[in-house]
Amino acid sequence: MNLMGWFGKAKSKRKKKSKGPAAAGPSWPAGTRIGIYGHANCGKSVFLTVLNEESKVSRDIQLSVTDNRTSNELLKNYRAIWGLGTAQGAGTMVDLRGERAFPEPTQPLVPYVLNAILDRKEKETVVTLDYPGSAVDISSTHQERETVRDFMASSDGLLFFYDPKVLGAELVSQAHVSSFVTMLEQLAPLSKRVPVPVALVITKADTLDGFTGDAQSVLIRETHEHIFSEDFETFLDFVLSDNQIQANTAWAATVRTVLLRLKDFLHVVLGRTLDFQIFFVSSTGNQPMKIGEEVGRSLYQPPDRMAPVGIRAPWYWLLKAVVRNRSIARWRRATKWVAAASLIFALVYSLPFAYHFGWLLPRATNVEASVKETFGGNMFNLPADQRAKVRSAYRRYAGSFPVEALFPSYQKTAEQIELRYRQASLDEALAQLDQVIERFIGIVIDTSIWPKPVPGDTLLAEGASTVAFTKVSDDIAMLRELAPDTSQLARRADRMRWYYDRFRQTLFSPGDTAIWQQMKDQVAQENQLRTDDLSRSEKNLGEAILAQQVKKSRRVIAQQTSVDIQPIFDEINSITDPEYRLTTAVTRLREARGRLAADPNNPAIGKIDRYIQDAKYFDRSRDYEFKVGSIPAGHHLHLMIAGRGRDGTWRRGQQIRPGFTYTFKWKAGDEIHLALDPDTGEETWGERSEMTAVLRDKYALFDLTRAVSFSPTHSVTITLENDPTERLPRIQ
Repeated sequence: MNLMGWFGKAKSKRKKKSKGPAAAGPSWPAGTRIGIYGHANCGKSVFLTVLNEESKVSRDIQLSVTDNRTSNELLKNYRAIWGLGTAQGAGTMVDLRGERAFPEPTQPLVPYVLNAILDRKEKETVVTLDYPGSAVDISSTHQERETVRDFMASSDGLLFFYDPKVLGAELVSQAHVSSFVTMLEQLAPLSKRVPVPVALVITKADTLDGFTGDAQSVLIRETHEHIFSEDFETFLDFVLSDNQIQANTAWAATVRTVLLRLKDFLHVVLGRTLDFQIFFVSSTGNQPMKIGEEVGRSLYQPPDRMAPVGIRAPWYWLLKAVVRNRSIARWRRATKWVAAASLIFALVYSLPFAYHFGWLLPRATNVEASVKETFGGNMFNLPADQRAKVRSAYRRYAGSFPVEALFPSYQKTAEQIELRYRQASLDEALAQLDQVIERFIGIVIDTSIWPKPVPGDTLLAEGASTVAFTKVSDDIAMLRELAPDTSQLARRADRMRWYYDRFRQTLFSPGDTAIWQQMKDQVAQENQLRTDDLSRSEKNLGEAILAQQVKKSRRVIAQQTSVDIQPIFDEINSITDPEYRLTTAVTRLREARGRLAADPNNPAIGKIDRYIQDAKYFDRSRDYEFKVGSIPAGHHLHLMIAGRGRDGTWRRGQQIRPGFTYTFKWKAGDEIHLALDPDTGEETWGERSEMTAVLRDKYALFDLTRAVSFSPTHSVTITLENDPTERLPRIQ
């Protein structure tokens, strides 16, 4: 089935459901259709009449009548139930109190049209149907049976009314339940999901043992409605184990009896929907008075005091469920259209990809695969005409409009492949390699265009020199990939790669003559063993390397003989200033170490490395213990450490006084803030002190060991438990 056909079918199903019976049947009023499915004498008419009265001023649901036929039917039933009549005199009309009576059994079909307002905001026009109970009796044939069933089957929600007075008559009860099951199977056959909300309403609940009022109207609380997804046995156990039901023994027994009588119906509905609930209601609230009997039924009179129980609950619940399901249905329809649009978009979007990957690209790759298979899979073995054939296929592919417009990365790859086939001739490739070698020679002999390394890294600094140097590497790699391992091109490319890598190492170790010596030895070996295999360009490269090696060795020797490192060591050890020992001395030693790099065995290198490592001691945050040596009488001290340029936090609750040991954390660059406060007056913990001092030097810790002045007359002395000067590095 095509996509639009599927949506058309779904739409026709919804249309059929919303319209109800076929065109040949009755024409029902427009509105939300609520079906009340119940047998004779189960209380349908009384329920609708009392519901209308109860819902006129309620908060959750309000009902009003605008249809004359509905109004007349409800008024007739109301007058009968409440025993009201009208007497007409000369120019006057008055109400009379008459004998109360339940409405006569409904004979014709009576459609009710009601306007409902839910929670004072959602408005619904509701259509329901009152009818003779015999129309749903499975043991008789009624002329309106199909009309009633069609109304129920096309309803937006169903209330199944069950008269508990038939509990003692097992055969009658089974017949009613069978009718319920038949109706439900017509609504949702073959165990499919029940498409509309369904409620089971036990009427005349005031006649049941243990029933006390509104608290028992709804059987399953809203938080436990998930139990409707279980099977009957699990559902029954859950209901009977509920604390509210167990608290009333008589009520628990009644609920168990009712559920067991209706188990065939519950077997069908449970597990097929969560839009299900069970209600116990009473239209009178008090048991009617029995006044006589007729064939097939007893006659009752409404009680003197009508106190309906739970009448609004099933109606309100069902309408809320219908409104919610309608909203969900709209979202589902929207989701289907979105899914269809997404599918169409995906199909349209995929067409270029299908054309590209299914036709354009394979047409080129298949030509290459076929040609290479014929000639052993190596492009260097292909005749010139076959290489031209492959190049033509990739050139045609790269020049096609879809590839240019939508697949530029594939176009670039195809152009590279076409270029490789163009360069596949060994003589052409060897000539290209010689050109690359000549460019490399130009770099080796001119130190002014050598790339500069990034300090402390393994990368080369950006610039034109680095670009030219990297291009040599890329070209060597490209030519090497074109060559079989045993070819002359491969041997020459591998030799070039070795020289390139060693030369790159010298850029990062300018004072290391060992690498240059390795290259010198390799040049000598190649000239001795492979003279016939070396091209003119390779020999020129060897000469350039030898010449540069001699220059490098002489330069390094001159540097090493001019360096006398010991005087520098002595000078550094003689200066006690922390700033010099931790900063200036480190800089001088790093420079000296760079000059010694060509001689890795020089013992001075180890001394310098140890000194630089020891100088990092104060770069980490550490705990320091201190005591106050002297402080002005009647005062105490506060101390705060703050990162350079940042605000710190004074420690509340701590007053620093002589004779006690205190601790703070400090690292190089932290500022030390001091506040001197009198013992009398308001304590601000240093935050608003009038006498403050700040030690801002990078190595303020060493300044703390000297007297700190707050004013000409106020100063303090502080002693550190461990003298930090003992941690200053020395060259041993």
